Amino acid sequence: MNLKVPQSFTAGRYVITPISQAIGNGKFSSVILVRSGQGTTTHSRIFSFTSEFNSIEKAIDHGVLRAQQWLNNQQIFASKN
Repeated sequence: MNLKVPQSFTAGRYVITPISQAIGNGKFSSVILVRSGQGTTTHSRIFSFTSEFNSIEKAIDHGVLRAQQWLNNQQIFASKN
């Protein structure tokens, strides 16, 4: 697995890391890691997206956009069971 991890950023109590993952055929996908808490109370969420991008930068930009959407509405990625 080939990952590109840029600098994380902080938004309130969350540390957000957008990640780009090579998925083959020269395409990349976007993933965001959202962490909160400290030490033994650290909680992490990982959101991966199905969109494909032609560059690492575009995949990371998409991750930042999706992270901003999540910060505005944390139910946006909730499971619809």
